[in-house]
Amino acid sequence: GMLMNLVPGGTFLMGLATEERERLRQQYMYWDDCDEVEFHFARVEIGVLREVTIAPFLLAARPMSGTKLGGDRALPDLKKVAKLPAPKYIDFLTAFDAGTFGSSDVEEVERTLAEVGLRLPSEAEHEWAARAGTDNLFPHGNEIPKSPNIGENPFGFVDLGADAEVCADGWVATMNGIPNDGSPRAPGPDRVVRGGAASCYPWQGCGEWMLLLNGWRSAASGNDGFLVARPAMSL
Repeated sequence: GMLMNLVPGGTFLMGLATEERERLRQQYMYWDDCDEVEFHFARVEIGVLREVTIAPFLLAARPMSGTKLGGDRALPDLKKVAKLPAPKYIDFLTAFDAGTFGSSDVEEVERTLAEVGLRLPSEAEHEWAARAGTDNLFPHGNEIPKSPNIGENPFGFVDLGADAEVCADGWVATMNGIPNDGSPRAPGPDRVVRGGAASCYPWQGCGEWMLLLNGWRSAASGNDGFLVARPAMSL
């Protein structure tokens, strides 16, 4: 009942490059006048890159649930997902409103996924799936989007970055120490989140598009109540 896309293996530079920020500055005319954009970029690490090699794996085409974006995108069919043969998995899907959950629920999510042979992706796997072998700024391309509905990327993932997708890694503010084999960093009291641009929809013109960047990362505690899981499977 859950469509999984094959993500081919490869090697890439993980993180937000200084060159990427400059490409954004060239097309965002209000950069120096928008305190929100400067504020958010000052809070993330720029120019610290890590060469990572990813082994092939499977990743769900859509999260188990998602945020409804202004009527433009319907929630995935949870009834179809619930056909997986695991009663506890079905219980999990109905335990949270629309499938979203908080940072304190992540370990329960992981246990439930493990019962059916699934897991959370590492943040390296998530970024590789978003970049899809390209040097694009966003999963859909290089143009700054006007909404979280950015369409499909070359690996077949739709609106990737719209939802606040929790990863297996414990949250660490720096990219230093990211394993170069694509595995997650050890879990901690907080987790890494990729995406989340739909959590603040409709956008107010305050740089919400930054959350769709391929290299953007944040902490689960800052997205409490909006987290979703996009299951992965090792091959």
